[in-house]
Amino acid sequence: MDANLRAGWNKVLVRVENRSAGWEFFFRIADDQLLPFSDLKWATQPAALAPANQP
Repeated sequence: MDANLRAGWNKVLVRVENRSAGWEFFFRIADDQLLPFSDLKWATQPAALAPANQP
């Protein structure tokens, strides 16, 4: 599946089903040549919503 991502925070929703075997999930972000981006940064939450670092 192809998707266009814009600069900044992009939400990605993935549906995973477990019908008969263990859970598995694979997700890859690549350029048009299927090569990984060297400057890609990712997080589970946008910085504004991320919990503060705790000591």
